[in-house]
Amino acid sequence: MQKNKILQELNKKWHKKCECDLKKTATKAVFGYGNPNADIVFIGEAPGKNEDNKGKPFVGASGKILTEMLSMIGLKREDVYITNIVKYRPLENRDPTPKEKEDCKEWLSEELNVINPKMIVLLGRHSLNTFFSEYNISKVRGRVFKKTFLNLNTKYFYPIYHPSATIYNRSLLIDLKKDFKKIPKILEKIKKEKMNIKKKTQIVILAGGRGKRMKSHLPKAIVPLKGRPMLHHLVDISAKIGIPKPIIIVGHKAEKVKKEIGKNNNFVLQKESLGTAHAVLCAKQKCKTYDTIVVLSSDQPNVRPESILESIAQHDKLKSKITLTTTLVPNFKDWRQYFLVHGRILRKGNNIVGIKEYKDADEIERKIKEVNTGCCYVFDAKWLWQNLNKVKNKNVQKEYYLTDLVKIANDQKEKIGNYKIDNREALGANSKEELEVLEKFVV
Repeated sequence: MQKNKILQELNKKWHKKCECDLKKTATKAVFGYGNPNADIVFIGEAPGKNEDNKGKPFVGASGKILTEMLSMIGLKREDVYITNIVKYRPLENRDPTPKEKEDCKEWLSEELNVINPKMIVLLGRHSLNTFFSEYNISKVRGRVFKKTFLNLNTKYFYPIYHPSATIYNRSLLIDLKKDFKKIPKILEKIKKEKMNIKKKTQIVILAGGRGKRMKSHLPKAIVPLKGRPMLHHLVDISAKIGIPKPIIIVGHKAEKVKKEIGKNNNFVLQKESLGTAHAVLCAKQKCKTYDTIVVLSSDQPNVRPESILESIAQHDKLKSKITLTTTLVPNFKDWRQYFLVHGRILRKGNNIVGIKEYKDADEIERKIKEVNTGCCYVFDAKWLWQNLNKVKNKNVQKEYYLTDLVKIANDQKEKIGNYKIDNREALGANSKEELEVLEKFVV
């Protein structure tokens, strides 16, 4: 489905669902407007009188200034995407209240995740404080903020004055022009960062499982989630971080998976189902030119692109041999029952020394609440290929576990990193019951 259509459906859903008081007095809902594939999203405060009448953002005096600023840096309104914190006009153009902004926050988050811009320009104090409540616009305008939010893919934010501020204080126009002129270089720097990741990194997606507990005639990787095969979600995530053709490890009903996902993708066959370490080893020949290997699981499609990027960045910064994602659960009740059978993180002080798979863990180890998510591993490629053959199948399942590499790295006194993610992001589906839970959390 094209992004324009997705946005239309999203706006229709939220316009119907929204119970904001502003909706009762507004003439029209003012949806975002512009290029749904834009690299840059501009977020203002709220619609004014002109916007309320026309149902389009930034069409009054502020919109004229915004258009001029865009032209100054070689852009048109059609090149970017423009929206507001709230979608309905506050009467008399008053400031939107905290509750009114909160009522539209989830709507805005979903809108932004559809567009998935490289950077977000925050226009004015209300836009700034929606994301960074502790800052004053006059103190931080013209600065780039890099921050990961749980419900948002984009991590680069650039606050500047709202165009309307220059109408009432013409001296601010100099600052606005100065800050606008920085935008092309900021965007270029962000793109280079993503390109650097793309050049040296490859993603391997494990998609060879049978999924017996799913009780489906389909291989687990292509069981539908939100109307699309789970594996499709992972391929999309890979593309979002700049790797459009990840290596997909297939096994059970391999041809069916290939046909569903598209045979022009990069597939590797695991002829025998001998475990996750064996699956990754099958990809060795196609990964010789890469410095970093990221391993994802096709049945865990809720991991955010930004978490993967942060894991890679942390891995590089610490020069780790392995970086794994973990999550700390308060308990194993309700929907968190999913994590009960996950491997437990073994630590000595603050350092990870191993992962004990649930089936092999004793009663004390099973009480550990920090678990290995299994949704993302980052490896130093050279070290990975040197050590995969050292993994043994001395376990209940008689399989070669990728997680055994953690103990191998620890025995070698190599650096093991970890990136903690939210419980919801780490969810996956091995059964129909777990799939129903996952459906509630996937955007």
